[in-house]
Order: sequence, then structure tokens, then C-alpha cells
Amino acid sequence: MRIPIPEKFQLGSFDIHVKMVSADEILTVGEYRGYSQTIRIDREMNENLLQGVFVHELIEAINDTYELGLEHPKIQVLSMALAQIIRDLPESSKELSCAEELEQAQAAAKKKVKRNA
Repeated sequence: MRIPIPEKFQLGSFDIHVKMVSADEILTVGEYRGYSQTIRIDREMNENLLQGVFVHELIEAINDTYELGLEHPKIQVLSMALAQIIRDLPESSKELSCAEELEQAQAAAKKKVKRNA
């Protein structure tokens, strides 16, 4: 499954902007700037690396916003694991839905009441 990279997303009360920049505009492959709530990513990477960097910077943003105090090595491990899990999800995987299960249970209960009446 491809990891979508939005131009902007909500994190708590903040709008986090995502900007794809050229390699000469950034010192690393990605960075999160807390003072401007901006993730900047080198756009000249292959798709898999780009998605992994996005997940890494997303975790950096969460860490900064919620003052989690995660050290960089832990953020690296979390981002690699999470990116892999998301990528490995099948496109056609069925989403679990409590509402759908509730509707099925209600329909079954109505049929039972009609049979007993």
C-alpha cells in the first residue's frame, strides 16, 4: 500500500504543512520545523524512501507537539516499523467497522423477533 503524503494535515490544534523541496534547499532528506509547523522532504528520493522519511518526520512532529521526549534512535525505529506495516497492508484489506457489526446484529435481532411473534 502506498503511504499518501498530504500537503497539510491536522495534529492537535496545529495545521502541519508538508513541503517537497529540492536537495539543495535542505541539509538532510527530511526535517520537521516546530516553530513553523512544517515538514520539509527532499523530493528527489525514490518513492519508498520518500514515504519512510514522511513517516519519520510525522513522528518527529508528534514527539515535538506532545512533548513526548522520544530520543532520535527510538523515532527511527518507530518510523521504520510503522512505514513497513502500512506499506505491507493489502490494498483490498477489509476495514473493521463497529457500526457495520452493530447493524448486522440489529438485523439479526429483528429477524429473531419476527420469527418469535
